[in-house]
Amino acid sequence: IVRRVQLRCDSTGHGIEFVLANIGDSYAQDIEGTINIETIPRDQMREFERNSIPLYGRDSYDISQMIRNAQPGHDATLQAGERQPIFIKSGKITDDIYSRIVSRGEVLYFFGKILYWNRTHTISREMGFFRTFVWDGFKWIFEAKKDDPDYEWN
Repeated sequence: IVRRVQLRCDSTGHGIEFVLANIGDSYAQDIEGTINIETIPRDQMREFERNSIPLYGRDSYDISQMIRNAQPGHDATLQAGERQPIFIKSGKITDDIYSRIVSRGEVLYFFGKILYWNRTHTISREMGFFRTFVWDGFKWIFEAKKDDPDYEWN
C-alpha cells in the first residue's frame, strides 16, 4: 500500500515522496507503477473527479529500481512487512505551481496503480491509490479518496 505521501520542494528536487509498504505475507518483486502527478484549476475539480475510474496515464516507473536496502543479497524486493521510501520527481511541480496550490487556485493530485509479483512469479497483484493535496486546518496533507473502491484498492 501507499503510505505517508508528502510533497517535496527542496534542493534535491520537486516531486512526491511516499512509503511503499508490503502488508502481505509474501515477497513483492518486479514492482512497476503507473503514477500520475496532476495539477488542475480548482474550478475543474468536480469534472476531474467525476470519472468512475481515474485516468492513470502513461508515466510508468520501475519501482523495483528505486528500492534501496543496505542488507547484503537484497534483490529489489519488498519482503513481507517491509517498507521503503520512494521519490517520484516531477517537472509538473514548480515553485510557481506550488504557490498556486497553497493559495488554493490549483489542486494537486497524486494517483496511480502499482503491479507486483510474488517471488516465484506465479501470482501478480495490483493496487490503486488516489490522493488529493488538501489543507486539513493545520497543515497540508495528501488525503485518500474515501469509500470508493475504484480509486483506493488492493
